[in-house]
Amino acid sequence: MKTSVLFVDDEKKVLMGLRRMLHSTRDKWECTFASSGREALKFLAMSKFDVVVSDMRMPNMDGAELLGKVKEQYPHTVRIVLSGQCDRVSSYDVVNSSHQFLSKPCDKEVVISTINRALALRDLLASEELQALVSGLPHVPCLPENYLELEKELKSDFSSVSRIADIISQDIGLTAKLLQMSNSAYFGIGRKVSSTKEAVKRIGTDTIHALVLSHGIFEQLSCDDETKAYCTKMAQQGIDCGFLVKKIVYAEGLSSFDAESAFTAGLLHDVGAVVLAYNMPKKYAEARKLAEERQIPIWQAEFKVFGTSHDIVGAYLAELWGMPTGIIEAIAFHHHPLECHQQEFNALTAVHVANGLLDIQEADFDPEIYEKAMSFPYLEQLGLSDHLDKWIALVAPKEGDVEKRASL
Repeated sequence: MKTSVLFVDDEKKVLMGLRRMLHSTRDKWECTFASSGREALKFLAMSKFDVVVSDMRMPNMDGAELLGKVKEQYPHTVRIVLSGQCDRVSSYDVVNSSHQFLSKPCDKEVVISTINRALALRDLLASEELQALVSGLPHVPCLPENYLELEKELKSDFSSVSRIADIISQDIGLTAKLLQMSNSAYFGIGRKVSSTKEAVKRIGTDTIHALVLSHGIFEQLSCDDETKAYCTKMAQQGIDCGFLVKKIVYAEGLSSFDAESAFTAGLLHDVGAVVLAYNMPKKYAEARKLAEERQIPIWQAEFKVFGTSHDIVGAYLAELWGMPTGIIEAIAFHHHPLECHQQEFNALTAVHVANGLLDIQEADFDPEIYEKAMSFPYLEQLGLSDHLDKWIALVAPKEGDVEKRASL
């Protein structure tokens, strides 16, 4: 069955250009073109579409309003913005109403890749078995109140360090975690930090935003000592992964915005494992035992026991929480990135590599672990195979660790 795509733009020249550009996809895609939001809604009422790609600035009904209606009336339809740069006000509408944003002019391969990636993620998370499993869990964490309050504060035009520090100070456990982090090896430069306000200044609001989310989710869990120890370990691994992800992103020359988004993905990449372990401790212990006995990755053992794995469960939860698509995608595919149809370095790449590097580090840089830890075909597809030594150097504390990789 062909993929049905609806393109919406009030400029007929743009629609004609898209029609010509995507002519080669006619065997796989059924493309329809609408010149207004109202016309697009008429098409949607008559036929089912897998994807809607819309311009933002259109008369009468702009792209945000159109995609908002699509989100409400056709929730399983992938929503993509193809437009010029949005101003700050409308950017919030874009985030709330769309899955992806593409800037004009846009290369044909980028459009095709973006649509394929979005569909791959949708199909992965649309499994009835996955939805039944998650809906049947006794406890599914929700977004913590202090995270929502902090998010509101960060979006405010009058946001301040003092107000952010006040929000954090309302939670004793979070305050302790923040001070611990600000005085850790990650940020421990110079004198010790003893106030929440100073910690906020040192760490930065975006990182704190992600830490509040992680802390709030894990604090909702109340379980037996063995499960709690496992969840605590996974939470710490998430923090370690998040900070390594930031190093990798900066090493690749990307922006702080990209680094913070990837940090959140790294922080939450194993949250699905925590949720499964907390809700079904006996079955999860069975999966862990199976992984150890058969020497297989934990996600493979999870599939045998649950019919799904923690990366997919985590992505499903991230979608429920309204996380940006890039973060959901990184969580969903961090063990099997080739399935994402991705063409360039992004948060998924950084999380996949960071997760693998931490496994390599834990194995004391044993050469046999390298190909198990990360996908070399994926790195080759992105043209990044020669970057591995640079990334290993970010976690290799001992002289000669990079040379071990070079000798393979």
